Parts: sequence; C-alpha cells; structure tokens
Amino acid sequence: ETLTGPGTYQVTGPPAVGQGAYTVVWSIDAAKQPLGTQGFIPTDYSWSSEFAAATETGSVRSSVQAVTQTSVSSQGLDAPASDTVTPQLGSGTTTWPVDLAGNPVAVQFTGTEYWVPGNTGITAAATAPANAVPVATATVTATSTSALTGPAESTPETTAGYFVWQWSTPKSNYVDAWTEQFGEPTQV
Repeated sequence: ETLTGPGTYQVTGPPAVGQGAYTVVWSIDAAKQPLGTQGFIPTDYSWSSEFAAATETGSVRSSVQAVTQTSVSSQGLDAPASDTVTPQLGSGTTTWPVDLAGNPVAVQFTGTEYWVPGNTGITAAATAPANAVPVATATVTATSTSALTGPAESTPETTAGYFVWQWSTPKSNYVDAWTEQFGEPTQV
C-alpha cells in the first residue's frame, strides 16, 4: 500500500490459509519508493519492523482433542486404575500446532476422575451429573499425537459405583478449548 502522508492506515491482508501463527513485517526501502518520494529519503535508507512483534502477530487456533481409555473396565474396591490419553487433531487441523519458532506447542490435558455411587449405569452427557463426586485429577502434556498415560489413581470407596474420567484442554493462543463428553464408554 502506498502511504500519502502522516496518519493511520488500515491494511487488509490475505486471509489465513490454516491454523498457525501469522505476523506482519513492515519495511521501507528507499530504492523501491516512487520517484517523487525518493528525493525525500536518503538513497541507502532501509528499515524493517521486528519479526513477530506482539502488536503485529496473531494466530488461528488449532483443534486438538483426544481419545481416552481407562486401564480397566471393572476393578475391586480401592484398586488403582490409570487412563490413557491419545491426542488427535480435530476437524480442519492438519498438523500439530507450532509456535512462532516452529516448535511443537505443548497442549495440557487435565482429567478429573469422578465417583458416581450406585449400580444404575452411567448416561453420557456434556457435564458430570450432580451426584458425581470429583476424587482425583491428573495432568498430561502432549507435543504430538503419541499416547500418554496418566498416573494410576485409587480411591477409598467402599460401596458399589462407577469411576468416570473426563478430560479437557483449556483455550490458548494456539489451541481451542475442548472437553470430552462425561460418561463415554471408554471412561467408565
């Protein structure tokens, strides 16, 4: 864009072509100025803004989700069980998110283990039911789609019921928030 004097200019760039970080770098090169402007700029003048300046950088977040699986589908009272989290790229995301330096972004998954008393079964829902009691949490950090296993947890429950894990990731500059449905069959 050609600037015609002092002031504020709004420039519209091309649309983002996918997830990732985008940065704008401004530059002035005396040799590339119109002939009428060149007389006002030193002949060897060249200037460029900083790459990845915070005010000139934005991102299109990726979708990272997970498939999860408990280590056992039935366990004795106070027996430990672990959960495996396998990150997956969500709809529209084709590669693992990277930061401005090209390094894989660390995505944190937090799992909450709930105790649901009774023997009537678990119904899948967006959130845990009112009678679900959080008994443990675990965090794993992924930088790829490799499977991760959370710590083995055991709780001192002495009545019949269900342990149910539910995992989520928070929204960040690079990744959209995600929460798995409570009561997925692989989590009970």
